[in-house]
Amino acid sequence: MRGNELQALGKLAGDAVGRPASLAGGIHSVVAGRTFKALGILGAPARFVHDGISGAAYRGVTSAIAAPARAGASA
Repeated sequence: MRGNELQALGKLAGDAVGRPASLAGGIHSVVAGRTFKALGILGAPARFVHDGISGAAYRGVTSAIAAPARAGASA
């Protein structure tokens, strides 16, 4: 197996392992969106903060879960 094939396999494995966290973030976003839509303009400041924090958290978790597989293939 060539080096570039190993890197591609590591990226694929990282994406597969990190996908559940990304999916959970998407579900969280949809549920929160419904709640904030019901609040209307009154919920806008809280939504702004919520979306920033939760988006960063889910991106961080997804990256942290996927990183070992990607790094292992690169090594």
